[in-house]
Amino acid sequence: MTKKIDLSKYLMYGSAKQRAALHIYHRTVLDAIEQGQENLKPILTDREARALINSFKTSHDREVYDKCQRLNNRIIIGVERLYLLGLQLERDRLQFLYESENIKGINDPGERLRHLLLAESSLLRSYNAFFNFYSALKIYTKDCSYSNKYILDSIEACFESIHKNHGVYPVFMDGVAVHRCFSDIEVDLTAVDKLLLEKFNHSCFHNSQLD
Repeated sequence: MTKKIDLSKYLMYGSAKQRAALHIYHRTVLDAIEQGQENLKPILTDREARALINSFKTSHDREVYDKCQRLNNRIIIGVERLYLLGLQLERDRLQFLYESENIKGINDPGERLRHLLLAESSLLRSYNAFFNFYSALKIYTKDCSYSNKYILDSIEACFESIHKNHGVYPVFMDGVAVHRCFSDIEVDLTAVDKLLLEKFNHSCFHNSQLD
């Protein structure tokens, strides 16, 4: 459920950035409702939305709005990429489970271990790609003071879904299944910095804390 907004405070005291963020958030929720998310309600009425957009009277106001819209678009593209990386991880985990069953039939212990390490390394590369991008996206939204709750919730929902449904995988050692967790893997800050520069043109010196 979305929380009702007191628009009068935004119109009287809100900065152009705050008003732009609210209007973009409202439009995001409307788009989600149109796509079938019936549990949501509009942030603003049509009348309130018109009053808000009409509050952007100066060229500076409009520039701020355009800048906020570009940021929102960039982050939405990031969210789409995160979901694709999540799907890739799901696929690679299924492939890993399939290969793990086949590895059981290899008689030579050394060869069996070699195949196991190869299969696991492929799965871990897939998870690292997902986790590092999630971390970069989270740092970027924080550093940009991004406040679109619907999008931020979508980022967390994707991450939590991966860990809830695919966060554990078995490794068979001498016929015994040892369960390993993705949550034990630490973020690669060097890889995150590279992603921030390449995907978001944003510099980070490890001074942003991941909650």
